[in-house]
Amino acid sequence: SDTLDGGARMLGLLFGLVGAGALLGTLVATGMSGHQRRGRTIWVTMLGTGAGILLIAYGDSLLIIAAGLLVTGIFQTIYVVQNDTLIQTFAEEQFRGRALAVQSMINGLMPFGLLLAGVLAELWSTSIALAVTGGAMVLSALHTALFRPDMRNLR
Repeated sequence: SDTLDGGARMLGLLFGLVGAGALLGTLVATGMSGHQRRGRTIWVTMLGTGAGILLIAYGDSLLIIAAGLLVTGIFQTIYVVQNDTLIQTFAEEQFRGRALAVQSMINGLMPFGLLLAGVLAELWSTSIALAVTGGAMVLSALHTALFRPDMRNLR
């Protein structure tokens, strides 16, 4: 409401854009079936998600924010699909259920990160909270790309 002067309809549109991005990301991930560079895809999608969030953070118009939401939805979905595929591929059969349970538990911790983002937004602004979140994603992706060379060739 502060940035785009919108109400419930605007919020519905923004959520819909993330959903449309997720749908597109799912279609792209489906087309990547059998893709040989899953490790590289992981850090590239981390970078894309972070860049999308940064676009939202610094956006001041509906067009820029909409593009950021769409990009974030696309890359985040591809990341989740590829990450879960890697876990299921590399976990030994007798440990696969446990590995997926741990992965689900880690994904379940997302509300704590959102709580931290909410605190940052309350203390400073929504834009700063999004910039910190997007920046952390970009830095994580760059760290993975630079200091985890095994990820680049993970298939």
